[in-house]
Parts: sequence; structure tokens; C-alpha cells
Amino acid sequence: GIVLAVLVGLSETAEFSGFVFLLVSMLAMAGIYTVFYGFKSKGEYLSNMQDVAGIAESKPYIAAAMLMFMTSLLGFPPLLGFVGMLIVLDDLVSVHQYGIILAVMLGILMMASAYLRVIKVMYFDEKQRSFDRVDRGIYMILLTDVVIIVALLVSPKELLGAIAAMLRL
Repeated sequence: GIVLAVLVGLSETAEFSGFVFLLVSMLAMAGIYTVFYGFKSKGEYLSNMQDVAGIAESKPYIAAAMLMFMTSLLGFPPLLGFVGMLIVLDDLVSVHQYGIILAVMLGILMMASAYLRVIKVMYFDEKQRSFDRVDRGIYMILLTDVVIIVALLVSPKELLGAIAAMLRL
């Protein structure tokens, strides 16, 4: 929705900011989906929110990765999602789309309330299940995703330059 809202401007900067936001969101979503592959109990993947209650107690790294990816999707600094959100909002302000900015902010608030419920369940609710051991592959993929996000966060100029070069082709 945010990418479509940005593309309303039909300009080169709108295309650039939409692509940056989409790339950053895809990195965070890939991490969230990988985290869900780590949520297993008795060989069964967990999909209910109450099934993952208290997982931070037994799987702190998985829960911390989930927290990082969700807050990145919300656009909180200093995470990479902030760069994507900042570029989108900057583009919307430059074309005076204040109504769309308001809609984007309301959407982020709704996402924040849902993510806070997930965080509450993972960190503060009582553990109801025993969780299976997480495969090493899950940790390797999560580590790769986190390293990519941190590297791009440390040097966003490289990310933005590479995206600009790709869009010029």
C-alpha cells in the first residue's frame, strides 16, 4: 500500500523511493518468515499467536530477531526500515501529498498495535508449549539477513547508489 501511495506521484523520485521501501520491507519480511520456520513444537509449525507465548524464554535469539524485523517494518530508527520510511515520507512531502502521509501514518499505527500484541505474547505471556530445537539453517539464514540489514544500515549510501544505478538501466 505504501509503495502504491508513493507511485501516485509518477516521477523518477517516486519510483526510486518506492523501490527502496520495497527492498527494505522485503528484507524484513524475509526475516519474519524465517523466524516462523523456527517456531516448531513437536515437529509442527506454529501459526497461532498463543502457540508462541513465552518463546523469548527458551528461544531468545529467535524472539530478538523477530522483534528487530517487526520494528524495522514500522520504520523505527536506527533500523533499516527507518531509511525506507524516511525516503518515502520525504518524497510524499516534496509532492505535497499530505493526505497520503496521514493515511500512511495511520497504517503504521495499526501495524504497531498488532506488532505490540505479538511482542507481548512472545515476551510476557506464560509459556504454554515446549519448543523444538531450531535448525542451524534457520540461524544461518537469520544471521545472513541481519548482517545484510546491518551492513546496509551502516552504509545506506551504498544501497541508495546501487538502487539508483539499477533503475537507470
